[in-house]
Amino acid sequence: MGTFGTYIALAKIGLGFSLILFGVYRKWGLWLSILLGAVATGFLFGMGPTDVALSLLRTAHEPKFLSIGGIVACILLLSSVQEFTGQGHRLVAGLAQHMRSPRLRLIFFPALIGLLPMPGGAVFSCPMVRDMAEGANIPVEKQALINYWFRHIWEISWPLYPGYILACILADIPISLLWRYTWPIVLISLTVGLLYYLRQPVEAPDAARAVSTDRPPLGTVLLEGLPILVAILGMPFYYALFSLADIDFTAEIYFIFSLLTAVATATVQTRLPLKKIPALLFSPGVVRMMLVIYTIYSFKDIVIGAHVIDSIAGAAASPLALLCLFCLLPVVSGLLTGLMAGFVGTSFPLLMGLLWQMGLVDDRLTWTIFALIAGNLGQMSSPIHACFIVTAEFFHVSLPRFWRGAVVPACMQFALASLYVAFLHFVVQAKL
Repeated sequence: MGTFGTYIALAKIGLGFSLILFGVYRKWGLWLSILLGAVATGFLFGMGPTDVALSLLRTAHEPKFLSIGGIVACILLLSSVQEFTGQGHRLVAGLAQHMRSPRLRLIFFPALIGLLPMPGGAVFSCPMVRDMAEGANIPVEKQALINYWFRHIWEISWPLYPGYILACILADIPISLLWRYTWPIVLISLTVGLLYYLRQPVEAPDAARAVSTDRPPLGTVLLEGLPILVAILGMPFYYALFSLADIDFTAEIYFIFSLLTAVATATVQTRLPLKKIPALLFSPGVVRMMLVIYTIYSFKDIVIGAHVIDSIAGAAASPLALLCLFCLLPVVSGLLTGLMAGFVGTSFPLLMGLLWQMGLVDDRLTWTIFALIAGNLGQMSSPIHACFIVTAEFFHVSLPRFWRGAVVPACMQFALASLYVAFLHFVVQAKL
């Protein structure tokens, strides 16, 4: 496809996104707005009504969607149990008494939960950030942005993320080698977040300032966090357990097991009556979030089925054109899917094929890192990123204002990380 065809494809993508934003503006409901944009994108890229309908039906029973939906439902259930019983508040209030730095109190929980590679995981730390900021001079919008940003500082560098593993497989790079060169990006993300969101002094909340003799013992406080610890450590535990029994599940199933164990732990600890569980699980908020997750995955499946990424690929006839494609395709697919696994799965097969065609296989380490940071810019800026949505909804902040507050540091992170990749490529000459 020529340059003109690529521009036409980009215009179609822009129209699909415009429909989503229009639906959000008209308050039609987020899931319905995303569904409208997904269906319109399918039609614009040549899919017929039958093809779109079949894609929507396939998504409804797609194992990946069902497992991710189960993960998000378990996260919301655990969050609801801790919210209903006050366990989350007790944990946050207790830890605040043991943390001297107000900044550390704000970023600790999003960063901790960020080690759990699950879509929509930001909803886990939302109430914790809110409680930590109670009584401080931090607007609600900034609380939401802090939660969203520090939840994702690990994503390009944490080997437990499915998208990271998928990138290693598609690029044929050992995980240990890619991690060796991507971990400094965590420091870049952390620095950008601190400078952009927490540059001004943070006033310590009254409760945190009044550290007194009635401060609860640290052991008692940490016991309130046992469900979170179970959720984090449960995945490797269940993986080892089932491996001993020679049973193999997907990573998502192990997370569901660990989260259900965490829910059971919280239920026993707080002595929550079991009859309360169904009401918490099938609350309107959980149902609405399940619809949002479904439409996000429907959008992703339609993007793949309609070959949207291929339509803007064009031809890479020079290193400069290749650089543009390695930036453009991950950014666009990150915007379209809002998922790391989404932008890796849709753009990397094409990008790696281009490297092979151009004889740049030995340089694919730095090209892969560049594609990861470009895709991360796209997903962090995506209005259909699950964490973006759940954070904005939890804090009741305006989506356009929230989006503007997230895009600027994402661009700063991309610029600094690009300089780091250039250093690896031209100075270190990192190769396979």
